[in-house]
Amino acid sequence: MFKATVDAGTASRLFNLSEYQVVDVTRDGLGRRTVVIATRVREAACPACGVATSRVHQRTVQRVRDVPFDGQVTVVWVKRRWRCAESACGRVTFTEHTDQVPVRARMTTRLKDAVVVAVATEARAVSGVAAAFGVSWASVHRQVRVAGARLAAAWAARPRLVRWLGIDEHRFRSVRWFRDEAGAWRRLEPWSTDETVPRSRGG
Repeated sequence: MFKATVDAGTASRLFNLSEYQVVDVTRDGLGRRTVVIATRVREAACPACGVATSRVHQRTVQRVRDVPFDGQVTVVWVKRRWRCAESACGRVTFTEHTDQVPVRARMTTRLKDAVVVAVATEARAVSGVAAAFGVSWASVHRQVRVAGARLAAAWAARPRLVRWLGIDEHRFRSVRWFRDEAGAWRRLEPWSTDETVPRSRGG
């Protein structure tokens, strides 16, 4: 079991991962850093029955991918499995999750946002972004596809301000009149494709 070996308040503010506090920071002989984190909560509500509990069934360790912090950092979450306080509940135990690390997630939300921004706004290849953030090409591509689907859905939900687009909105010159071979006046529309219309004068 990990015990805090650093100033949790200072380290947590520096690491700035919402809902978590830093428990420990280590560095190996090659300079690689590991940050151990835990949630701040003291109890949780069972997702099945809603009853709050403070009973910890067990603690597990999960590695979480996060944004680089002066280089790549290994983030380890000391994760609690809670025991439901309601004896009649069929769930018995449940594992905690947060907004930054939802259920079954292996990447923080801020890392997902960062890779999408890198691909979308910095004109960087998916492979380059993956290498820079220390994740796989598939992980970056998955987040880009999810972001693209959300954007498409948002555009589809926007009100349609223009129901019909008429030809007048595309006029680039005024209507002209000319006399045909019989001497009758004919109207020439700017969008006309009639090759028999004389165009030697006035364009």
